Amino acid sequence: MGGGIVSSIIMWTVDKLRALATTAASSSAEPPKEVEEELRKLQRTMLRIQAELDDSEEQDIRDKSTSIWLSELKDVAYDAQDAVEEYEYKVLRAEAESRSRDDSCLKGKHVEVCDYSISAPSRISFPEDLASKLKEIRDRIMQTMEPLNLNILPFDKCWMLFEKLALSEGLDSSSRHNDLVDIGRKIVEKCKGLPLAVKVIARALSFEDDEGKWMDILESELWESVDANFEIFPALKVSYDCLPIELKRCFQYLSLFPKDTVLYERKIVHLWMTQDLLRPSRSKQAEDIGSDYVRNLVDRSILQTKVIPGPIYLDPEEEKGLVLHDLVHDLAQSVAQGECLSIAANKLASVFQRDGDKFHKVRHLYLVFDDRMTPRDVKALLKLKRLRTLITNGSRLNEKYCYEFIDELFHNFKYLRALDFSRTDIAGLPDSIGDLKLLRYLSIEGIEIHSLPESICSLYNLQILSLTGTLGLRELPSGIVNLPNIRHLMLSHTRIAIPRGLGKLTYLQTLDCFALGPTSWRIEIEELKGLVNLRGKLIIENLRHVDKSVPQTETPLQTKDRIEFLTLDWYEGGTCKDEDMDEHTSKQVLECFRPHPNLQRFLIHAYGGARFATWLGDSSFSKLVNIEIVVCLKCNLLPPLGQLPSLRVLAIKYFSDLQRIGREFCGIGSAIKGFPSLETLTFLDMENWEQWDGVEAGDFPRLLRLRIDSCPKLRNFPQHLFFSLRKLELTHFGDISDDAPFISFDDDTSVSSYPPSLVPQYLSFRGFHSFNIDVNLPSLEELEISRCSKLTSVTGLTNLTSLHSLIIDACPYLQFSPTERLSSTLQHLKIRNSPLVKQWEEANQDASIFPNTR
Repeated sequence: MGGGIVSSIIMWTVDKLRALATTAASSSAEPPKEVEEELRKLQRTMLRIQAELDDSEEQDIRDKSTSIWLSELKDVAYDAQDAVEEYEYKVLRAEAESRSRDDSCLKGKHVEVCDYSISAPSRISFPEDLASKLKEIRDRIMQTMEPLNLNILPFDKCWMLFEKLALSEGLDSSSRHNDLVDIGRKIVEKCKGLPLAVKVIARALSFEDDEGKWMDILESELWESVDANFEIFPALKVSYDCLPIELKRCFQYLSLFPKDTVLYERKIVHLWMTQDLLRPSRSKQAEDIGSDYVRNLVDRSILQTKVIPGPIYLDPEEEKGLVLHDLVHDLAQSVAQGECLSIAANKLASVFQRDGDKFHKVRHLYLVFDDRMTPRDVKALLKLKRLRTLITNGSRLNEKYCYEFIDELFHNFKYLRALDFSRTDIAGLPDSIGDLKLLRYLSIEGIEIHSLPESICSLYNLQILSLTGTLGLRELPSGIVNLPNIRHLMLSHTRIAIPRGLGKLTYLQTLDCFALGPTSWRIEIEELKGLVNLRGKLIIENLRHVDKSVPQTETPLQTKDRIEFLTLDWYEGGTCKDEDMDEHTSKQVLECFRPHPNLQRFLIHAYGGARFATWLGDSSFSKLVNIEIVVCLKCNLLPPLGQLPSLRVLAIKYFSDLQRIGREFCGIGSAIKGFPSLETLTFLDMENWEQWDGVEAGDFPRLLRLRIDSCPKLRNFPQHLFFSLRKLELTHFGDISDDAPFISFDDDTSVSSYPPSLVPQYLSFRGFHSFNIDVNLPSLEELEISRCSKLTSVTGLTNLTSLHSLIIDACPYLQFSPTERLSSTLQHLKIRNSPLVKQWEEANQDASIFPNTR
């Protein structure tokens, strides 16, 4: 082990050297012959050591000389990559300057429509010292090239590995299996203890039971090229060893984060990209490959998922966190061999003093500011001049010192590829950030910052810029649109104005928040059309500025098939006023912003129309699983959302004019039953909603949870809704006396008046006033009655023969009859802020009333 990250760097550098050599041969700016020759020599040398590195990844390297060899090789490989990238940066800068000159020329000629695909300058001179740098690097590599002498894996271990991978349980007969076993053992003997050969061949034979094919492998000339050694790993290391080499590199990088850190897929993939750990192909971009790697690590139980509670409309990428088990984290640190370090800032000096040589090997640093750094810690940090990743957490430096400290970091860390100052107390970025010529990832999420320095526009390698939650930031530097490699621009929870020219960023994939201006919305919509590679999440704000002249024939979103989560917001972060909204224009705008049918999640906020666009509810949106429609003050008719075949979660909130929900909600005249996949349905704050009907037998066949909150006038309730319902939550229905909603269908106040098919397992009443409940639900397992300030009595609890849990909270006037008994199935009883019920509990502490509670 140990060659993973350096192996990826060498492959990256070889590709770049090949490209540079090709460019050198065809460019009008011919390099000196010695440069061209050194390019080709270094390329050949690095290719030669690549095979040895791949073998080293398959082996548990315990020989000290071999470990030193790999460590030295890493240093040289990093330097090679730095030299190539420094030259590439000069190319990018020259291209940007050329575009700027051409743009100025076009403006001088009053040309209104610009072609942004301006060609690069024809002559970019090679640095004078490039040849000497390349030669020095190649010489250093050759000095490290000593033969590897690695231990072999014993035959029985090789056989166990081979048998596990190659001999499936699905073979036709035991005799057939035995024939293949005999051939397989001979194949393993030929592997001479090399696990890489064992694995490659075993996987090739894993689904092949043709004896002739196995014999072909046994007699192949392949064995003449096998020459290496190995020693078996413990269980965890064996699982690591079975990873493809590209996953090993990515796994090693995860050791950078402290134990128990909750990670998210998007951030992991972006950081992998910055370190060249993802190699895009013709059919897949780096981001897609990274997502595949994350899923692969999850499938192998190396990464574990952790559900993060939050609103139902959360970004799908952020619903599930990812964590490393502590033992797996220890393994990651072991195989990374000191390249990744997570440390408290005030311990830097002591670590450097204890092991300076090891400290200098750190390339990726996660710095935790639990306490103030001393000058000795700062001095130690500045020695890490070859740092490639710097992530900080919890800075406690005072503002002045912090600014000076960061400025000094930027002057020293010129090889940084990833920089993350998120949620620290820095007040700004110094101009020296422009010195980070190789920077690809910059995150300053959630910090108090009011402006970005113009020098950020010279970061021509920048791919990812995350400004999420930077509430004080109002605008981006105008030159940001000239950065040629920007792929992800995260602006959620901000009020940042985007400069004109966004359409230049043709590689842009993430623009998660896009606010329209009152006078510039036409231009902004045109630029949005040009961003053909957008994917993931997109929030479009201030749609109220768009007037009725918006074209209906050419929509800005309909061709964007990679957008999965879309928010259309008419009022950015504010409250909409009824009089501000024109019903016809709102509907026209919604028609214009029709998304592609691949959409998975959809949020509409502050819509001003009385009716919705015709496409909303169209069954062609077969991938929509989650919809939330919030604050529609004029809407009086819901769209046919029941026709969406995959919809699982639906929330309707703050509809002040809606009085009735009828058959149109499920879909009129359709052969498809309404809401075939819906599991969770929420209605919230529908102050004038009175009637819900039009539900037929077979609608809502999978509904598990229904929540109705603050709908005080609702009386009529569907009869065919509860066949699959397991959780019913009823909250805040105001002062109701004789005809409490959902309690009565025949003018009494008994819950038993529900349709006979009602079988909820969980029932919650919150905020009910001035009525009695007579419960008779034999399937109910959990009952919660809370915040019912005028509720006086509940009877029939004994009839709840399946009840396991009863919670009564904040019901000051509720009391039980002295003879009231609870079911013998009750296991959990909690009474809070309900003094009369508490008195009843204390007076009846015997087994016959609640025998099994705890």
